[in-house]
Amino acid sequence: MGSKNSNGRRKTLALLAATATLAGGLTAGTAWAGGGGDQGGTGGGGSAAQFWAYKDDATGSWGSATDLNSVSRAMAWKGVTMDDSAGKAAKALSDANAECVAGFRQRHPGEGDGDCRVVAVGAASGNGSTTSVWNGSGVYDAKIWKDNWYKYVAPNTYNYAGSQSYHTGDGFSDDPSNSVDKIMERHVDSTRSIVVIVLDKYQPAPPNYTLSVATKASGTTTKAGDTQNVADTVTTSRNGSSISENVTGTSTLRWAGVDGTTHNTWNGDTEVTAEGYYYASEDETILQPVARKDGETVDQITSTLR
Repeated sequence: MGSKNSNGRRKTLALLAATATLAGGLTAGTAWAGGGGDQGGTGGGGSAAQFWAYKDDATGSWGSATDLNSVSRAMAWKGVTMDDSAGKAAKALSDANAECVAGFRQRHPGEGDGDCRVVAVGAASGNGSTTSVWNGSGVYDAKIWKDNWYKYVAPNTYNYAGSQSYHTGDGFSDDPSNSVDKIMERHVDSTRSIVVIVLDKYQPAPPNYTLSVATKASGTTTKAGDTQNVADTVTTSRNGSSISENVTGTSTLRWAGVDGTTHNTWNGDTEVTAEGYYYASEDETILQPVARKDGETVDQITSTLR
């Protein structure tokens, strides 16, 4: 799922090193992956034109599935102005996001709402004599919706987060029976004025991601009885990725006593906020400050840490 980038240190007396296990595998489930939302048109007079706008690449998607501007941006890319005074685009987006979130929670419990993103907007634009405005009134035959999808959208290769290439017909990694094509098929018919398709952060498959973790030591000492604090700084980087995630690590103190023996103890866990995808069984080095009480001797510290 990603590349390993570990960073280890060993110091005399004042060393802190830790192992961060980046956890979060994929569990298959029965809920629909992704989400779609749709709203019907009135079928009134005037011309209409059906179009699809699809975006999922290194620069991102159309935007968050909770932001109506994501739909507006997709339409603007096709030269269409969105007039959502009837609230149909907002309803289609809300329904698509709800479907995406519900499916993600079922398949990946405890991992949040899935950071659902808008990848596709299809609409039948039309407002009187012009097709440059979408106001929710236009409709188009289902065959045209699907023909346009399979002619202009499906043949292309998309590149989620710049690292996960896919086609819309590819099965999702956590639900191979489903795909973007199948979401489209479920939501298109001849009464539709708009269809919005959203995907979660693991769809169609988690992108490759490199998490970098670096440490900066505050200093070391070899002097018995020294009472200075031990504190190292952790720096994490998502290396330009648009994906953000929490990373949980377990810290372990490693230090050498004056007798030459090495000690390996630490009380409790520490959580480091990093930005990137969870990895399964990948180790990274993180550091945690350790405060020493004034006047503590090396023997007292040794006793406490043990």
